Amino acid sequence: MSGRPGDADTFIRHYKPLSSANENMDVSGIFVITDGDCVDGVYIAVKDSDNTYAECIADHNYAQGSGDQWALAALDHGKTAKEAVEYAMTRDVYSGGKVHVYDIDKGEFI
Repeated sequence: MSGRPGDADTFIRHYKPLSSANENMDVSGIFVITDGDCVDGVYIAVKDSDNTYAECIADHNYAQGSGDQWALAALDHGKTAKEAVEYAMTRDVYSGGKVHVYDIDKGEFI
């Protein structure tokens, strides 16, 4: 999730593609859909400028938030996802907090 922390729970509870979103909400996220033990897809979910929820498949390295360019550059230079976010946190004053890493293949946080 990226954006205002207080908006994350609301986003998760009310997310449905193309439905109306709270216009004051500032949050987006990345989510994984599974079918049993198999990953069906990794998606990027956002609130569009017209205040509707939208999603697209994440089929490439992707980062979101104010430190996204720092994180992508770190990935380009061989850092792991966790290391990339930690690096972005050293360069971007708005990035911070605990770094959570989700292993898509294992279906769990590591």
